[in-house]
Amino acid sequence: MDFSIGQIASLLHGEIVGDETVKVNNLSKIEEGKPGCLTFLANEKYTHFVYSTEASAILVRRDFTPEHEIKATLVKVDDPYSCIALLLNMIDQIRSKKSGIEENCHVAASADVSGAAYIGAFAYIGEKVVIGENSSIYPQVYLGDNVKVGKNCIIYPGVKIKFVDALITNFHLPESTLIMLIAAFIGREKTLELYKTAVEEKYRFFSFGDACFFYNLDI
Repeated sequence: MDFSIGQIASLLHGEIVGDETVKVNNLSKIEEGKPGCLTFLANEKYTHFVYSTEASAILVRRDFTPEHEIKATLVKVDDPYSCIALLLNMIDQIRSKKSGIEENCHVAASADVSGAAYIGAFAYIGEKVVIGENSSIYPQVYLGDNVKVGKNCIIYPGVKIKFVDALITNFHLPESTLIMLIAAFIGREKTLELYKTAVEEKYRFFSFGDACFFYNLDI
């Protein structure tokens, strides 16, 4: 299974130096790194391998400052060794695919959970949550009321997801990622209709422009 460095950095609360779209699918020692591998530098005596490893990405400490050019993407974290341990544990969980609902978790009576899904211990599943087939909700995950998880999804340990039923924002500039936020909330067609009206009525766009309010009536 491939993961982007952006996904990994988000999980580890790391800072990316390089290309966040780089994909990795394996872990390795820094001296044995190959393309597609994520490795780590936890001991200073291995620092020289940072400049020669073929690994696609390297976990380093936040205070690491390279002395030479590095081909790999860096992810700066508090403790590379503990981060690798966390990733190894996660990989082990993914490979040992589970199903069913473990003990000591809360699943609301109104939740719709597929029989082929997995919910780990101490997870919280709120009212009217939907969890699709073959999805894995790992331990200590929080899914707030009305959250929908599709098929074949993985929600890693400790993740919190809440459902937003209302949104106040301004009219965003064309081709911005913020317009995608609006489209995700009300749908593409409604977004196009809204912005067509905004242009015709000469609404003000960007940070100090006119505001709009959205409310989800489907919940």
